[in-house]
Amino acid sequence: MELFGGLIAVTVDVFLQKLHLRNVPALADIGAPAEGCTCIVTGPTSGIGTETAATLVRRNAHVVLACRSAERGEKLRKQLYEEGIKAGRQPSLEVQLLDVASLDSIRRFAKSWHEQKRPLHMLINNAGIFSMGADRSRTEEGFEAHMGTNYLGPFLLTMLLLPNLRQTAKKNNHNKPVRIVNVSSKMHELAPGVDKDDPHFQAQRSYSSLAAYNRSKLAQVVFTAELRRRLPGDCGIAVTAVHPGEVMTDVVRSLPALMQTAYRFFMRPFCLSPAEGARSSIYCATSRDPILTERGQSMEPDNCYFGSDCRCSSPSPHALDPALGQWLWKWSADMVKLPVEYNIPASSSS
Repeated sequence: MELFGGLIAVTVDVFLQKLHLRNVPALADIGAPAEGCTCIVTGPTSGIGTETAATLVRRNAHVVLACRSAERGEKLRKQLYEEGIKAGRQPSLEVQLLDVASLDSIRRFAKSWHEQKRPLHMLINNAGIFSMGADRSRTEEGFEAHMGTNYLGPFLLTMLLLPNLRQTAKKNNHNKPVRIVNVSSKMHELAPGVDKDDPHFQAQRSYSSLAAYNRSKLAQVVFTAELRRRLPGDCGIAVTAVHPGEVMTDVVRSLPALMQTAYRFFMRPFCLSPAEGARSSIYCATSRDPILTERGQSMEPDNCYFGSDCRCSSPSPHALDPALGQWLWKWSADMVKLPVEYNIPASSSS
């Protein structure tokens, strides 16, 4: 019954989202300035990631394009730089290699960041996959591909960069926003929890990429809520998960060509553009909304999730389960071999 209810809610959201979002401002009018902020955007070379990075550049932030392909990253950097120059601005951005499906790549990225003692105001965990209809695949560490790429990689990246975020928040005395934004999906509501005995679908004969995707997105929101429980309320960092909406991207590229064409033809009238999909990320990264700025209140787990309308919303009940949050945290730390100095103990109330 819970799964059926979630399916109905997701279906209604997809087909009525444009109607529900008709009064949400355009991307350029969402949130607040980001001048002087250093921002990391993972997966910036397509779709929502490109629009997120471009918007932060236009708001005079220094943007790090953290991507797998140096060639694609440099192409985007050049494009955004030339756009800024034409508009009379001096864009500040750089390309750094990062593959969130590889723990070694994440460790190298974080190590370099630490060694340079760089500030960090915004970490936007945007990169992810949905291998729609594809067979089971694994990351180089042996994780189920969706869980490894969409959740475990961003978990490690977040934890390794958290000291930089906390130090930045402390030094700027809360004058600039310091944020962690995890790009999740309303599809997390379709996941009936996380199978603690088989998180990677290893014991199941049949495999569903949709079920794997949903589970990985639920894990993102569970982690977001648990991180908020563990961080002090006055640390100056707002941590959120966002649902960008159903966006017309290349998510169907793993399907046969005919099915890709059919999907784009039938879904285009209902899907959001990448710019519309980036609104919730930009809002949670830059807005001075009291839920995101007030000490203590900003760290309530119930306020961890924002919908495509840029409003605080209720995630799946599983997402706010403190017992699941504690289990997932320990399991994740074990999976990625998180160094003890980067771990955060559970709060007494969780």
